[in-house]
Amino acid sequence: KDGGVDVKLDINEGEVAKVKKLNFEGNHQFSSDELIKLLDVQPDVAWWNIFESSKFEQTAYQQDIETIRDFYMNRGYAKFNLENADVQFNTKQDVTLTYKIHEGEQYNVSELRIVGNTAKMDKELNALLKEFKPGQQFRKDELVKIEEGIKQVLGDNGFASATIDLYPTFDEANKTVRLSFVVDA
Repeated sequence: KDGGVDVKLDINEGEVAKVKKLNFEGNHQFSSDELIKLLDVQPDVAWWNIFESSKFEQTAYQQDIETIRDFYMNRGYAKFNLENADVQFNTKQDVTLTYKIHEGEQYNVSELRIVGNTAKMDKELNALLKEFKPGQQFRKDELVKIEEGIKQVLGDNGFASATIDLYPTFDEANKTVRLSFVVDA
């Protein structure tokens, strides 16, 4: 009617894929059970468990990858690398996930500094480092907080498009890392 067309879509989503098995390779410092407990996607969850899910969803899977990375990087593993995350569909509904990781060594931070074009706000920016003590364990979350603080200080002073890059310099003999926030205000 009136030149229109009626369209009817019949969608069959099929069965939900469930993670039946979850493996870690390359983990030495933390057991597979410890790492699995961190994840949103859990293997072979009973139907009556309303708090966990073994349903394979891409967004939860991607979040789990970040969770693993953050877990290690907040415990001193500055060179942690998730080498491979393999999704294997054994059947349409049966999935095996395998995370191949390289833990690396734990590092302590020997020095933390803010350098570059700081728009003559060195005093304000260096105040963000006042709680840092040389020898502290490398922790990604603390570095993100400092970077956000730098952006806040610069943004509040009219430099909203400033760029901040973090450059690590590793001392393998002492297992330390010197970190430089390079600012271009």
